[in-house]
Amino acid sequence: MNPTETPAPGSYEPLLNGRLAGLLRSQGLEAKAETRQRGSRKQIDVTVAVEHLVVALEAEIGNRAGALRDADDRLRQAADGEVVTDKALAVVYDPSLTDVDFDSETIISWAVLPREDFVSGTAAELAATLRRLPLEHGDPDRLARDLNAALDQAVAHMPDEQKRQVCAPLDLPTVRVLKGKEHDVTAAAAKRALLVVACASMFHARLDEYLAGETSPDIDARTGGAYHGEWPPKKLVGCVASEDVVGDLHAAWQMILALDYRPIFEAACRVLHAPAQNPRWADSISRVASGALRAARHAAGARHDLLGRIFHWLLDTARYDGSYYTSSAAAALLAGLAIRTGDLPDDLGRWRLIDPACGTGTLLMAAAQRIHDLRGQETADDDAVKLLENVITGLDINTTACHMAATTLGLLSPSTQFRRMRIQRMLFGAQNHAAANQRMLDPRLGSLELLDKKAATEDADGQCRLATDWSSGEHIDTGELLGTDPNSQDLVIMNPPYTRDSLRHDQLPPRIEAAMKAREKKLMAGRAGHGSSYGTMFIDLGEHLVSLRDGATLALVYPQAGAAAPSALPIRKLLADWFHVEWVICSHDPERTWFSENTTISEILVVARRHSDEPDRRPATKFARLRRNPSSAADAISLADALASGAEHPDADVSTWPAQYMTQGRWAPLGIASAHLTTVAAAISDGQLFPVVALGDIAKVGPAGRRIRDVFTKHTAADAAGRRALWHNDTARTQTLRARPDTYIRAKPNKRSRQLADRYWEQRSNLLLCAKPRLNKCRVVAVTLTEPAVGSLWVPVHPHGDGAHPQDQAQWAKALAVWWNSTLGVISIIAAASPKTLSRPDLSLDAMRSLPVPQTTSEQSKALASVFDRHADEPLNPLSVAETCPARADIDQAVADILGWTGEDIARARRELAREPSVISRA
Repeated sequence: MNPTETPAPGSYEPLLNGRLAGLLRSQGLEAKAETRQRGSRKQIDVTVAVEHLVVALEAEIGNRAGALRDADDRLRQAADGEVVTDKALAVVYDPSLTDVDFDSETIISWAVLPREDFVSGTAAELAATLRRLPLEHGDPDRLARDLNAALDQAVAHMPDEQKRQVCAPLDLPTVRVLKGKEHDVTAAAAKRALLVVACASMFHARLDEYLAGETSPDIDARTGGAYHGEWPPKKLVGCVASEDVVGDLHAAWQMILALDYRPIFEAACRVLHAPAQNPRWADSISRVASGALRAARHAAGARHDLLGRIFHWLLDTARYDGSYYTSSAAAALLAGLAIRTGDLPDDLGRWRLIDPACGTGTLLMAAAQRIHDLRGQETADDDAVKLLENVITGLDINTTACHMAATTLGLLSPSTQFRRMRIQRMLFGAQNHAAANQRMLDPRLGSLELLDKKAATEDADGQCRLATDWSSGEHIDTGELLGTDPNSQDLVIMNPPYTRDSLRHDQLPPRIEAAMKAREKKLMAGRAGHGSSYGTMFIDLGEHLVSLRDGATLALVYPQAGAAAPSALPIRKLLADWFHVEWVICSHDPERTWFSENTTISEILVVARRHSDEPDRRPATKFARLRRNPSSAADAISLADALASGAEHPDADVSTWPAQYMTQGRWAPLGIASAHLTTVAAAISDGQLFPVVALGDIAKVGPAGRRIRDVFTKHTAADAAGRRALWHNDTARTQTLRARPDTYIRAKPNKRSRQLADRYWEQRSNLLLCAKPRLNKCRVVAVTLTEPAVGSLWVPVHPHGDGAHPQDQAQWAKALAVWWNSTLGVISIIAAASPKTLSRPDLSLDAMRSLPVPQTTSEQSKALASVFDRHADEPLNPLSVAETCPARADIDQAVADILGWTGEDIARARRELAREPSVISRA
């Protein structure tokens, strides 16, 4: 408490602690105030038991520093064995608060150590924070690494024939074809099979305490008849210690199958008895089961998708099929924003959610936990059955992933005797079948087959409608074929596969790859989705699955580049036409601009809801830019709660974007973190600051990048043509507005390349714009050359109309070079680019053609050209230290004067730009 603050009468801290403990008990927590632990002289203000954790709350009146100090002391005392405390919170009461006034509506503040950021809320919100602490206790990364090591040791111990035998029950291929070459993947396939055993072992460990107190089942779930076997199943620890570990595990799992849990244990039993039984096999299984036991005994092992992490570490095809693993934190954030309190009906069994690319079930688990948090403990047991049997559907093309998704969901409530999970394997690939005496391929695209449609038909009333052939998936429990109806889901939540057309399906044999791409083309017809990595048809699929009622939601992880790429415009317009895009979340955390764990491609989270208003009359979209990407589910849930309530959060900046822009497919420039610069970028694009025109309307742009590299190679000496290029984006050499070509280029020797090289060379120019500027290193983003040339990372730009006077062309090029290197020009480039990575935005040719450039008069262009002449050969400072660069300040002032901006406005914009995460990032 500050020296000037005096507590109100009745604000005696022990009384407030007692009231807080009482309020937490009313929320279903075991809480005691002013407690002294046995054998210790240390008194804790409030002690709360949350599952297996003991949490110390150290409170002060109006003194945050004191509360943090006391909480930190408790953690040190716990490390020294003086007290028993797993976590500590610092709690601060308002100085005017009295115990009489302290009720369920009172606002208090708290921080969960080791973080020192305080949040505010009621006792109920504090209770929600406390209930989430077990989610984060422990080190899931270490547990996943340890279990992964146990699996590696088990596989290394197996002979090759045994590895092949263990793959057979799950139809796991031991040979993979990549780009026409066969690769032996027997070891990786065997490890995936053992993951199924690890799944069952972890679930077995979680069931041990529950099953020991249960009587044997009356009905045998395997046969439907009476159960006559032994009971209870041997505990996992006993099986691991047994001389016959394989036999004892199989016996225990068969007993558990008599009760239920078929999706988890049936495949594992098949794997156990696949190879010939010998000591080496028993030793391998013992290693796997022991590793699973260690993980399951730790809280993080039960709360985190450890097996999913290992599964995605194993995948060698993510580059080709876009299989990216959603982090637990990102899943919690997305589910927290997508599922609101009012979304859930009293009868939860009537609600429906689906993940059509569920993988190992991370997003489904996060959604289930969110529902549990919103519904509370009173309906938990009944809700668990409904969630697993009625509410949740998960689809995936990978059988092993489906089994892990079943385990992940089952671990949420291991004592729940669910009869059937809606986890389905969707067919993916192409098989031969006989038709008209010919061998033909029958390609299937997994969940995307749900988009297949038949011709229009007439119903019983004579009404013509489109009959849809909703393809089915195999239920992993029964093998039964099940379908999913259109517009039937209250929530579609997904991190669908994203990969570019040139890579997709490259892991398949050429004939099958061709059949798959032909099938894709057929399904793409008339849809927003296309072959690029951010044009995925899964967004079309999501729109088809989401209910048409107001509030039904589509929530997804999406490549951040799709928010700006011209080729993704149909996707953005599809979302704006059919939904109110409520949230777009992007990360400007230099350490993590992505939300998936096995990629470094920048991603966003999108939450879109059905809305009956006309698209341009819907509410504004909220864009949240994260300064720190949450690394834990608990932090992510707190962030989601703050965003949803409109409260400020230290890790996020929120701005709004009008519906009219969204309907045009114009999303807020996500490569910019500053809300002020976002506004400036929009004002430039709209011509609100000065008249602008799209670059493509006044100039030819290109060729660039891959086209140049396909037909030219660089050399240190000239050939007969003597062609030169500005090939590299070398920030050490390209520092001034005027540059020189840095390499000789020669056309590749084949006829086609020579013809294209001649055509591309005709488009050379003195003005070049950088296609992928390194914002954290670059000094210039556009240059004029001493001689016309082409570039690889630099794109030639030249005015329309060959009749222009050469002197006018030179003046025009100089003026544009000055504009693009001004602060406003750099902002306009970042806003138009696709931010695939934080510090290196990517300007496609279409994006370049859409760049807004000032419509200057001849006199204004001449004035800008004179600024160029003053600084043409003067090195500019990097953007991060632009404020100390006299040349850039002069350029900015000239642009401001000519375009009607004040020096104060341009200085503020330059200052904000120098602080952008993309500019100061080291990556």
